[in-house]
Amino acid sequence: MAMRHVLFLALLVCLATAKKMPPQFLNTWNSVMAPNREHCSKGLDIDTEKAKNMFPNAQFIDERTYHCYASCMYVALKMLSPEGDPSPKDILANLPFLTEAQVQKCISETDGEKDICTKAYTITNCFIADIAID
Repeated sequence: MAMRHVLFLALLVCLATAKKMPPQFLNTWNSVMAPNREHCSKGLDIDTEKAKNMFPNAQFIDERTYHCYASCMYVALKMLSPEGDPSPKDILANLPFLTEAQVQKCISETDGEKDICTKAYTITNCFIADIAID
């Protein structure tokens, strides 16, 4: 019985401290990403509803297929080149709620990373960490 109480309290703490994405981020993100969702989900074993709704709770799905889904979206928007080179100008144009400093910081977290899917995942997680609110 005591274990149930501990688990319940742990769940409440998690729910109380969970971060969310600000509405202006979600609105812009969803409108920018929507045109490429179908194209980028083809050939990947992902749940498109799950992919569409992963940002409201400020948690990017840590699975390779979702990493590659993000890289496809970023390439389609020219935020990453097909070789994986980030374009700060295009990131800022597509995601105007970010600052140049945030974009540079998040890009720098991928220094030395060659895998485009991992690079997209790292950049996305960095954006989420910088923007999420309590």
